[in-house]
Amino acid sequence: MRYAKEQIDQWISEWNQSGQSIIKYCEGKPFDKSTFYNWRKKLIWSSEVVKKERKFVPVQVAPSYIPHMSIQYPNGVRIDLHSLMSIEDIRVLSGC
Repeated sequence: MRYAKEQIDQWISEWNQSGQSIIKYCEGKPFDKSTFYNWRKKLIWSSEVVKKERKFVPVQVAPSYIPHMSIQYPNGVRIDLHSLMSIEDIRVLSGC
């Protein structure tokens, strides 16, 4: 069933003022909570504020450290060593 935009806006406004969760608010209403979520998402993405904020932002990426050594355990855990370690420290970490 289709509802008028005014009716949808009214329900969203009522929900905002109610302080209830969407699930609780939708109980007993003539629509499903998933429908309400979709209406809300469309309203948010159509707002002028969001349209103005949807921009690419320049990002500077710092080079990552390349580990001097990696220890891979049989359970999938991997330890990357970024500094020099003594052979004794390495034996402790590797369980040898």
